[in-house]
Amino acid sequence: MLHVSTLFVAGSANLDEHGAINATRIPMTWFEVDQVPLWAKVPIVLVVHAPAGGDYDPELHVVCKDPSGAARGTLRASWHWPDEVDKASKYRCFTQELSFPIESAGEYTIGAYYDQQGKFELSTPIPITILLTQPPPVAGEDVPVAGEGVPFAGEGAPVAGEGVPIEYEDVPPQGEGQGG
Repeated sequence: MLHVSTLFVAGSANLDEHGAINATRIPMTWFEVDQVPLWAKVPIVLVVHAPAGGDYDPELHVVCKDPSGAARGTLRASWHWPDEVDKASKYRCFTQELSFPIESAGEYTIGAYYDQQGKFELSTPIPITILLTQPPPVAGEDVPVAGEGVPFAGEGAPVAGEGVPIEYEDVPPQGEGQGG
């Protein structure tokens, strides 16, 4: 039986020459964006394992769902997975960019599923919050104070365009481009 050991969004992720994962800013739990709609690409890290003696040709899907629960982007993974000599279990690590359209702010989810539509969970999906940047206050208006009902992001908070590796581009019109 295939199991998900780890699934998260990283700031950056890749596999080294030995198959080990190098990732930064783990986990990324939210992104702040200047506008919607837009197209996002986020680095995903997925680690799976299974007992020896089965799951020789597994397939799974990493699916992003929007706040309404509609599937917006998907990655398909399938591979031949032989048992390892003298080992009771086998592991496989993936790093890949998941791309999906963002049409509104809110809580998106990313999860591992048996199907491309994201109906049959392999593991519990993780939440990723998309926030819209607040416009600067207009001169003469009251300026909100952190701690008085206004969230405070703190130093080092990820903000799109300030070192956060999420790529944006305009969402193509309906019927063009790629998407999930």
